[in-house]
Amino acid sequence: IGLPQAWPPGYHTILALIFSIFGNSESVAFNASAVIGSLSIIAIFLVSYFLFNNQSIALMAAFLFNLIPVHLKYSGASELGIPSLFFVLLTILALFLYLKEKDTKTLSLLIATTVLAVYVRPENFLLLFWALFFIISSYRDKNSNPKKVCFHSFLFLGLVFLFLIPFFVHMYISLHVMPH
Repeated sequence: IGLPQAWPPGYHTILALIFSIFGNSESVAFNASAVIGSLSIIAIFLVSYFLFNNQSIALMAAFLFNLIPVHLKYSGASELGIPSLFFVLLTILALFLYLKEKDTKTLSLLIATTVLAVYVRPENFLLLFWALFFIISSYRDKNSNPKKVCFHSFLFLGLVFLFLIPFFVHMYISLHVMPH
C-alpha cells in the first residue's frame, strides 16, 4: 500500500509539446532531456558569471558541472530531476537579473521562471521564499524606495500564488479526489 502519486504538470506539458512537434516516442523524450541537460550547463555558466563576474571561473564551473556523473547519467533519462535543475537555474538567473535591474520586466521574468520551476517539481516552491528574501534584502540601502520594495514584494507573491492556483487544484484533485 503506497501513497497516491500526483505528478506535477510542468515537464509533462513541455514533453507533450515536444511530442506534437517531433512525434511520440521514447527517443524523443530521452533526447529532450539530453537537450535540457545541455542547456543546464549553459545556465550554470551564466549563473556563475553573475556570481563571480569572471568568465574563467564561469567556464570552469560549467566544465566541472559537465563532469558530474549523476548529471551525465540522468540527462539521458526522462525523469524530472534534470528539467527541475534547469528551471531552478533559470529562476536563479532571473533573480540575478532582477537584482541587477530592479524593474518590472525582470520581475516578470522572475515570476514566470519561479512558477515554471514549481510546475516542474513541487519542492521547487522553496525558491519562492529565497527569491522574496533577496528581493526585500536588495533594497536595504538608504536610497531605496520602501514603496517600491513593498510593491515588488507583494506583486511577486501575489502573481506567483495566482499562477499557482491551477497547480494547487491539480495536486489536490490528484491526491484526494481521484487517487490512483
